[in-house]
Parts: sequence; C-alpha cells; structure tokens
Amino acid sequence: MSSSNKCLVISSDTEFKQSIKSMLSEMNIDVTFIIKTNRLYSTLKKAFNVVLYDLDGEAKDHFESIENIKILSPALPIMVVSSSKKFETAQKVIRAGLLDYITKPVSKKTLTETIGNALRENFYRISKNKMMKYAQQRTYEIVLLKEIGEAMTQPTLNINYLLDKIIHLIADLLDVKIVSIMMVDAEAECLKMSAYKGPSRSKKVRDAKIKVGEGVAGHVAMTGEPLLINDIESAPKFSQSNWGEKVYSTKSLLTVPIKLKDKVIGIVNINNKTDGSEFNDNDKNILTTISNQVAVSIDNFKLYTEIAESAKDLKTTNQKLAEISSAKSELLCNLSHELKTPLTSVIGYLELLLNFSEGESEETKDEYLNIIHSEALKIAQLIERILNFFNLETNKIEWNMSEVNINSIIEEIIKQFQSRMAKQNIKFRYENKIKDVKIYADINMLQKAFEHLLDNAIKFNDDRRVINIKVENYLENHTSYVRVIMFNTGKKIKDEHIEKIFEDFYQPGNVLTDKPEGVGLGLATVQGIFKKHKGFVRLDTSNEDGNTFLCAMPIIDTI
Repeated sequence: MSSSNKCLVISSDTEFKQSIKSMLSEMNIDVTFIIKTNRLYSTLKKAFNVVLYDLDGEAKDHFESIENIKILSPALPIMVVSSSKKFETAQKVIRAGLLDYITKPVSKKTLTETIGNALRENFYRISKNKMMKYAQQRTYEIVLLKEIGEAMTQPTLNINYLLDKIIHLIADLLDVKIVSIMMVDAEAECLKMSAYKGPSRSKKVRDAKIKVGEGVAGHVAMTGEPLLINDIESAPKFSQSNWGEKVYSTKSLLTVPIKLKDKVIGIVNINNKTDGSEFNDNDKNILTTISNQVAVSIDNFKLYTEIAESAKDLKTTNQKLAEISSAKSELLCNLSHELKTPLTSVIGYLELLLNFSEGESEETKDEYLNIIHSEALKIAQLIERILNFFNLETNKIEWNMSEVNINSIIEEIIKQFQSRMAKQNIKFRYENKIKDVKIYADINMLQKAFEHLLDNAIKFNDDRRVINIKVENYLENHTSYVRVIMFNTGKKIKDEHIEKIFEDFYQPGNVLTDKPEGVGLGLATVQGIFKKHKGFVRLDTSNEDGNTFLCAMPIIDTI
C-alpha cells in the first residue's frame, strides 16, 4: 500500500486503537484517531482514503454520526467494527450502505483484506468521480463552444455587442472573473480595449491602451504566440499594472493572440479563476480555439458589413434609377401635355388660315396670327427652359459674373410680369427694406431664377389672388445675405412634398388632372442657379394662407 493512504479511526477503545495502529503501520497506512464525533467536520477537511468506525462506545447513536460522515464525504468508504454479533447490527450496517462489518477481535488478515478492499473502492470512486467530472466539464465546454460559435455566426452590424457576448461566454466556459479582448490599432501601433468583463468598470480600463511589445498583451500581439504564466511575480518583465489598478487576485494569467491569415489583429486575456487555481494547457487550448473563432467572426463581420453596405448602396442606386426612370416617364408625359396644347392651337389656327380664310376679315386673320404667335412663344419658352436646365445640369453654361444691384434685377422682373398680374386681377405688394446692395451674380441667369418663381406664384395662385415680394437683409452663420421673400396665396404644399419640390421633374399632383403648366424643371433650375451664386432657396409653409419661397444671396463684401 502507498504511504499516501490515510485512515481515520473513530473509537474510544484504547486497546483496540493500539492494536489497529500497529497493524495499519505495518501496512504503511497513516492513522488519525478521534474519539468524539463532534470533531468530524474539522477532521474530514483532511484527505482520507477510508474510515474505520468502532460501534462500541458511549455514543448514543453511532449510525447518525455515520450518516454525517457520508454527508460530509459521500465517496469515502466506511467500515464498522463491533464486538456485537447480533443480526440486527449487521442489518443496520447493510441498510446504511457501509462497505464492511468486522467483529472484534480483529485479526491482521481480516484487517488487511478489508482495508485493501476499502482502498480499492476508494480509488475506484475517486477515479469514477474524476472521469464524471471530466466528462461533465468537456460536455459543458462543448456546449459553450457551440454557443460561442453560434453567437459569432449570427449576422450583426454591431461588433461591440458581439465581442461583449463572447467574453461573457468565455467567462462561463473557463470559470474566470476577468476576460478582456483588445484589438490592434495598426496606425497607433497599440492595443485598444474592445470588450471587458471584470470587477473594474472604470473609464481607465475601458479606454486602456497598450503598446505592441509591452506587457503581457503587447508581447503576445508582437510574437503571435500564446502566453501562460503561472506566477506573474516570477516574470518581472510583465507588469500587472498596465491600467494602474490591482484587479488580479491570482498570480496565474493566460493570453492568446487573435490571428487572421497569420496576422495578429488582437488578443484575448483571462485572469482570476473563481476557484483560485492556476491555468493549464487545457485552458490554453480552449482559449486558442475560441480566439480562432473570434478571428473568423471578426472577418465575417467585416464581410457582412461590406455586403450590407454594398446592398444598401445597390438599393439606393436602384431607387435612384427607378426615380430617374419615373422622372423620364414623367418628363415625357409632361412634355407631351405641355407641347400638345399650344401645338394643337397653332395647327388649328394655321389650318383655318390656309383652308378657310376666304371671307374672313383682316381683323380676324390678325387675331388668329396673334394666337399662333402667342402659342409659339409658349413652345419656345418651354424649350428654352428645358435647355437651360440641362445646360445647368451638365455645367455647359458660361457664367458671366459681375457686381450687380439686386434691386434693379427684382424691379425689372416685376415690370415684366405687371401686365400679366393685372390681367389676372392679382393683388401685388412689393416691399423693399434695403437700399443699393451689391451682389456678385450673372444677371441673365438670376433673372431666369426669379422669373421661374414669379411665374409659379401666378400659376399656383387661387381665387384670393395675392402675391407679396419683400427684400431684406438677412444674417446666417455669420454671413450677410440679401433675402427675397416671395409669397402667394394658393393650395399649401404638403409636408411630404417639401423635400422633393426642388428635385428634377418633380411636381405634386396628377399631370392630367390637377397640375397646371410646366414640366417640373422650374424649381430644380432655380435651386441650381442659387447654388451657383453661393446662396439658397427654401420653401416655408408656416403661413396657412399659401406658400413662401425664401431666396438668399451673399452680399458682395461677405463672399
């Protein structure tokens, strides 16, 4: 028998104890004697291979004490010794599930056989428990590794959420208190904390940075090899105090690299086993397996992010193409509608003049010609607007920028439209709060912008027939502007159209029912012109009576 075998003898019989001690010593078994069972708890903290319990003595209920032993050490073999040869005693022993029952006096042969059986039973039980514990641990590891694998294969656009989930699973799998993942910042040549689980949640830990090559983490990042240290104090080159906090309760630590295509992209670090034990090669192998999964997961995340971004870009592009296609269809529909009416009128009156002019007075013929001229001008104006828009879009316009007086441009536009507004009984009001203010502009293009706006104000007016124009100074973001406010009564533009109203070819309403003249290029052209002048045009719908367009251009001293 091995000298490491130990036997606990519980007896008050001095002669029996001396005899047992002598025989067990010859068998190289260490013996510990106790008399009172109230010392069981403290005594059984030591490791024993077998218990020999003497039923003779003053104790009132030996079997209650035996049950306590079984509770404290379930795998420990228990044999009883007694001078009683009663069947009832043997029956109690059997019912208690004890290993053997020996009657006094105990011979050396009997003791040798029974102790040998007990030691073999103890070895078997210990081995079985170790194997079961090992199997349970491996099963638990496999289940958690599966969970980690599943967590890392889930598509996500939040890498921090993924890493945080991984470190909590690692903590459960390896039964540790501290887990951290640090990723390499190639530009800064350092490791930055990406995920952390542990007792310290301070900003210093969350923002921790370690230079590649320094400390345990930096060393692993530089060499690309796992590092298992059982006693950090025996490796003075690796300081614990990277974060200036004493968060390690054990001297053992384990750090492995996260490698992607043989390149270190980060590290996984674990500390403080909850049972206070040291890390071993099995822990290192498991953590290395996990780090490989983390690397694949990060790579998958990057691919997933790229695919998601590409899909998003593709979706945006497809939406834009669909909008362009719809815009083209809308443009063709608008053009056919806008051209058909004046062309029909021109063709109709020309046919009258060519085929039925005999007998018509000169006054009637002149009227027909004036109508033809008016409709032809509409067609020419429409074509000019289309050409202006596309030239603006393709940057084919030659801009003639010069210092101009904004008042003279506004007043000239008003003169152009006075007759038309008068014919439609529009109540027009003009208010100018500035004197001669100079701006840097292309007179011709800026006039076209205001022509579009005033033309819209007339076309989209209602029975109230009100148009107001106001010119004033305006300051925004430390820049001085001259701002032109143009208001017209009419149907208020809905909120969902406000962002789209300046888009190419866009017009709210149905082209064949509730849409007046135009092809949806006016406001897009206006916006392009004001942008070229470093200004802006906006729609304000705060006035319930209609719509207000705000146009602004920087005063020449602020350009």
